[in-house]
Amino acid sequence: MTSYYGHVHDGPVRPHRLTIEQFVALGQGDGDRHAIGVLSASQRSKRRLQLRAVVQRAAKLGDDIAAIVAEATRLLGEAEAARPESVHSVLAHPYLDNWASSCLRRLLPVDGSGLSRPPGIEDELGYLTALAAAAAAKAGLPFEITLPVRDGVAALPTLGAVVGLGGRRIHVVGEGATLTFVGELHTVVVASPFRRESAHWLPVRRILVDGPRRRYAVRIEDLDPYRDCHQWPPAARLDGSAALHFDRLCREAWSVLDTEYSDHAQGMRAALVSLVPLAPSDGGRSQGATSFHAYGSLAVSTSSTPEALALSLIHEFQHMKLVAILDLYTLYESDGVARYIAPWRSDPRPISAALHGAYAHLGVCDFWRRRRLLSADPRAARTAHFEFALWRRLTLLAVHDLLNAGELTELGKGFVTPLRDRLEAWAGEPLPPDIDRAATDAALGYAVRWRLLNATPDPSTLARLAAAPRPAWLADSAEPVDALVSGRSPFPAPATSEPTLATLIRSSMHTTTAQAAVSTPHQGDVAYLAGRYDDAVQAYMAGIRPDDLDAWVRLVVATARATTHPTVVSRSLIDHPGLVNRLYLAAGGRVPPVTVAEWLTTALR
Repeated sequence: MTSYYGHVHDGPVRPHRLTIEQFVALGQGDGDRHAIGVLSASQRSKRRLQLRAVVQRAAKLGDDIAAIVAEATRLLGEAEAARPESVHSVLAHPYLDNWASSCLRRLLPVDGSGLSRPPGIEDELGYLTALAAAAAAKAGLPFEITLPVRDGVAALPTLGAVVGLGGRRIHVVGEGATLTFVGELHTVVVASPFRRESAHWLPVRRILVDGPRRRYAVRIEDLDPYRDCHQWPPAARLDGSAALHFDRLCREAWSVLDTEYSDHAQGMRAALVSLVPLAPSDGGRSQGATSFHAYGSLAVSTSSTPEALALSLIHEFQHMKLVAILDLYTLYESDGVARYIAPWRSDPRPISAALHGAYAHLGVCDFWRRRRLLSADPRAARTAHFEFALWRRLTLLAVHDLLNAGELTELGKGFVTPLRDRLEAWAGEPLPPDIDRAATDAALGYAVRWRLLNATPDPSTLARLAAAPRPAWLADSAEPVDALVSGRSPFPAPATSEPTLATLIRSSMHTTTAQAAVSTPHQGDVAYLAGRYDDAVQAYMAGIRPDDLDAWVRLVVATARATTHPTVVSRSLIDHPGLVNRLYLAAGGRVPPVTVAEWLTTALR
């Protein structure tokens, strides 16, 4: 049998498959270590195939490139023969995927005329050499190899990096218990297990977490040159104090996971290899990110609290699981038009992003669901009750949109239906009535904002409107109704991810009405918070403008609570706020939005 990394592999190909029970459990947001183990094994197999494809394409670029990849694959093969776990750890390295994907994109044939030789490809393929050197060092093999230097750094993925040796190449000599790096300016000797830092050797740091049964180590990945594949830029190498702070933060967050979310923690132990510290964000917001090309790694904020980091890890681990599931199974037909609602965002999403968002927010719901029952602090418990109730509603809205749109495959429906069932089952869990009411209104605010920005009427709706008798307030000289209601949204892109009303509701959870009134300048908000919804409607309508997004959201939510308008009118405002807005704009703002909604209700019957 020849190497996995060469041209052929004559051994049996073992497919990776989840059992039905595992598939359903993952759809519900669970997945024990055995199910996660299947996902992780499938990703290692994927990386073997990626390595093989890179080697085969690179070998066609010329004898010098062929020699580089042949030397690296020979060393990988020797390491696997001597100590299989050494290569196993390299294949589990998350950023191998991003590197291989980058190489394969650059090595695509050009116009059917064969492979081109991209500039700098020799240095990029040096990452394969570095992977082989790391595996050989872990296997304790004697070897000699040459590595490229980028920006003064030569990285050995999973082990560390040498810096400041000078030149564009360094010579690496492995002698079992030591690694010797020879550069133009310095020679550095590093002893196994290669974890002692020096002026020229920066080891990959590990966070050791005490679990209920065994210790677990996760790497701090602040060295790998291919770690910049997340939504947010990664931090540079953490200095000593920053690394200690991050270590403490992660261990405290893991304590939260082990104590309150042990099933999530066990799943992470089976798959999570490294954490990438993110560069500080504007305003110091806590952030997290997952990459489609780095299964096994999550990018997280260093400016967080243990509880916020625990929530981020659960949220991002949901994304990570789905990345691997989608590599194994086809859950939707195509990833085309962005038309799905993800109410925590203001823009429509393609089905892939909508599915990822719903699945990740299932984890958010579960975090707050448990948190509300475990918190001894009444204030914290109220916050958790509200967040659970809010995110359950928003996630269920997104899930229903996925199931109703018709783009999921049968297998996709079999994955998303258990997700929906779990969210609906959680609806039966008791909540304080005032918090449930507040979360209902906040969730409605999210949905209405999205509809105002994105919802477009279908042809049958436009036909009914065009056939309806025109009201006196809509001038005969105005454009046809279908033109009035199918143009561009008059609203500018919102500056925040959350509607202002939802922020107001959240901030009022721990204040009296009088306190909230002092901090709320708008009389409509004061009336709304006091439960005087009819007064709130009148106040909101008094100063409304066609392009004031937050004002329209407030008006619709308050009208849904008011008693002076029929339910069907409120329903028109909730289901078709964009139509009401466009018609109000066409009428020149001469009639109240509720009057427009009354006509719309009649026209759509």
